[in-house]
Amino acid sequence: MREKYLNFIATYRDTITKIFSLILAILLWFFIITEIDPVITKDFTNVEVELRNQSTMREAGMELLKNDVYTTNIVISGNRSAIIGLKEEDISAYVDLGEVQPGSQRLPIHFRLSDESLKIKKSNPTAITIAVDEMVTVKKPVTVTAKGQPAEGMVLDRITVNQEEVSVKGPKKSVDKVHSVAGYIPVTGAKDTVVSSVELAALDQNKNVIAGLEITPNTVGVQAAISKAKSVPIEINYKDDGGAEFNRDRAILTPPSVTITGDTEAIDQIERILTRPVDPVELMNTNAMPIELVVPEGIHLVNPDESILLRYMKKESSRRTLEVSTNNMSSAPGVNLSEFNVPKKIDVEIYGDASLVDAIRETDIQLTVDREGKVKANGPKGLEIIRITPKRLSSSS
Repeated sequence: MREKYLNFIATYRDTITKIFSLILAILLWFFIITEIDPVITKDFTNVEVELRNQSTMREAGMELLKNDVYTTNIVISGNRSAIIGLKEEDISAYVDLGEVQPGSQRLPIHFRLSDESLKIKKSNPTAITIAVDEMVTVKKPVTVTAKGQPAEGMVLDRITVNQEEVSVKGPKKSVDKVHSVAGYIPVTGAKDTVVSSVELAALDQNKNVIAGLEITPNTVGVQAAISKAKSVPIEINYKDDGGAEFNRDRAILTPPSVTITGDTEAIDQIERILTRPVDPVELMNTNAMPIELVVPEGIHLVNPDESILLRYMKKESSRRTLEVSTNNMSSAPGVNLSEFNVPKKIDVEIYGDASLVDAIRETDIQLTVDREGKVKANGPKGLEIIRITPKRLSSSS
């Protein structure tokens, strides 16, 4: 029997060797797969999520309300040999914006790996929340204002813009906030007309810039006409003397002078501006009346909208000028005092009952400034503010 076994071995030696080698190779391969190249995991944090098909979304007339950067944390599993060299650029994380609808919605994050044998074991978050709005285009008027002050003795006469309206395009929610489309032309120290190309910005009611809107055109040609200015007194043209009861010294004109501009030769010849005829009797009966000026041809007022008022003081009335410190000056919401050149004191002329006027102190007057630099003063009840000097602060820029 033993001899027969040995003969079998001798006859099939090569075949048996090959079979044994094959079994050994299979066992070795299994060992390598399970022990030498095991399945492992790898963490990736803050993987940026791509927003795909934004062009498709925009073609459908929609836009994202916020262009935020979205990230996710993921855990990838796979064989050590495949995963060990995996880099973040081998990972594609994205959401599809191709079929979004207006409003807030949550979209799943999709993944694609450079090696398909690898798997996403876990991700956090698995989706992102976006807000989408309808895209609209509206026409808005252009407002250009001057920044700074012209040279001494000169004044900004007028601003001419070559484009009255522009198109504003963007998400409806943002476009609805647009209060104005504005720009600024610098005139600091200017002695002659300033011509400039001014960049425009969409502003809300608090004059804050609204980002993410498309303005077409986004620049306009602007001309700021700088002319010679002159301050001249106002002379009241009374119809008659008003009788024995009328005392011209009790007639208070606010303001007592105006600033004019226009033709240089004409300005040089003007020493005063007359009012239209004033009836003294009517003035005494009303105590206060608005006054109209007779402005010569070729001349116009720098502040044509300024109210000119003539008051008639009673015997018990009085007026007084106070130097009010600006240390406690306040500003309108959204206005920073550092935007203006603020003097140490503001002259405030008050009018009212003589006893109240005599008792008032500078600290009883509160000063405020608005976004345009206009100074306002408030005092106790029964007291009237008839003049503020300066009435407007210059820009610090």
